[in-house]
Amino acid sequence: KSLGMAESSAGNFKYAIELFEQVLNKKESPSNYNILVKLYARVGDLESAEKFANQGIGLCNRLRHQAGWVKWPVILSAYMKAMVLEAQGKFAEAEPYYRQVLRNFSPSMQKEHKISYIVYQIYLTRNLKNQDRLIEAEVEARNTLKAAGAIDRESELFGTVVGELGEILLRQGRLRD
Repeated sequence: KSLGMAESSAGNFKYAIELFEQVLNKKESPSNYNILVKLYARVGDLESAEKFANQGIGLCNRLRHQAGWVKWPVILSAYMKAMVLEAQGKFAEAEPYYRQVLRNFSPSMQKEHKISYIVYQIYLTRNLKNQDRLIEAEVEARNTLKAAGAIDRESELFGTVVGELGEILLRQGRLRD
């Protein structure tokens, strides 16, 4: 799994897909489906992205009522749906799924999984930006920036949010801000 993540980070998406399919064949898990959906969407193979999303959502539905999974099956199902819709250019249809993801993080989950929560906030910010709803995207980016800054102002995560906010302000024609 670590090699697959490294290959994905290096931009070797097709090899990362091969590795994650091998991992999935050994151990079926929502996170492995989640990663495959993201990778297939990234390489433009929407048919495979949708296929793996449907399989992953099926697994999440089976896990929902099992002890220890908390809200993760709901969160990952919604995220997979959002990724497939965005890959199809359906940003407005994907937005409610991102909001569902964030709603399903209880306060205790937000504390325990701070970085994951912030990453999903970034995805919502990008979604709003892609819909040209720039004021809402700016508000979301500023809220996310506060949360990321509370963790580490020197982190890559904080820098990502600053970049998102900068792009939103640029698209608004607010170069001085």
